Formats: sequence, structure tokens, C-alpha cells
Amino acid sequence: MALQKHIYFGVSSMMPAAVREIAITPMGYAAVVTPEFKDKIIPIFIGPSEAYAISTVLQNDKLERPVGADLLRSVIEAAGGSLTKVFINDFHNSTFFARIYVTGAHFENNLLELDARPSDAIALAVRFKSPIYVAEHVYDRTAIDPTTLREADAEALRTASEGNIDDFLTA
Repeated sequence: MALQKHIYFGVSSMMPAAVREIAITPMGYAAVVTPEFKDKIIPIFIGPSEAYAISTVLQNDKLERPVGADLLRSVIEAAGGSLTKVFINDFHNSTFFARIYVTGAHFENNLLELDARPSDAIALAVRFKSPIYVAEHVYDRTAIDPTTLREADAEALRTASEGNIDDFLTA
């Protein structure tokens, strides 16, 4: 079934995208996926540890200890592989789905395609500086105006208790 989806939503439906920020909203952290040449964004809600794993790379922070994405990057590199792309390929039942593509001589046809949570896929992509793609049908179903998210961010910070802000700033 996954192979059929991949063929159906082939390369022509892949839109290049980037993740440049993690937003805090009333619903939690969101990786803000910005497809190229599009006006809307896709907020993908993620947990605090995934937000930390992504934001540290985006902000060029040096970590004392590796996070899970650092470990997986080390394993891929130790096996002689490289992450070639991440594809956020589906959305259903309020859940995003992604695929990661790893190349390496040890894999059949030099390619390994794996199912992944988008948060984990994005954390890897920012570490490898690999391209991120979004399926057009995912964009069509989930994209919102950027001001909607900015307004939610501002409201979350205005209504947050001091303890919550301290927790956010020290995360």
C-alpha cells in the first residue's frame, strides 16, 4: 500500500519546502513547514523533545549530549549512508506521515526508504541539510495563512503563566 501511495504521489507532486522555525501555540510546539513559492504554511504539531532537537540545529546551538536524531545521523554515516531527502507524504486522521530516503552501498539499489514521524524526519533533515518535500495534497488539506499562527503564538505568550514561560525559555 505504501508503495502505491509513493507511485501515485510521485515526484511531480513533491513541493520543495523548508523548516525555519519552531512556533509555540496554545496547542503546543509546531514545526513551521514553508513550501517554496506558496503563501501558506503547514504547522506540524510536535512534542517538546522533538522541538528541542530541531530548534537547536536551526539556532546553531551546540549540545552537550546527542539527541536521538544525532544518534541516527551517526549510525547512517557509520554505515556509509547519507540522507538524501525527506518527504511529508500524507495526512489522515489528524496525523502527518513522512518518508526518509537514505542512500548507501549496503542497501538494495543503494536506497533505503523508511516510514518516519515528520518530527523525526525533519530533525534528521536539518542535521544532514537535506531537502524536505511536501505532497501537494498534504498542502491542500493542511496549509494555513501564516498570520493565523503568529496570532496564536502571541496569544499563547500573553496568556501563559510565568511558570510556563520559564519552562519554555529553559527548555
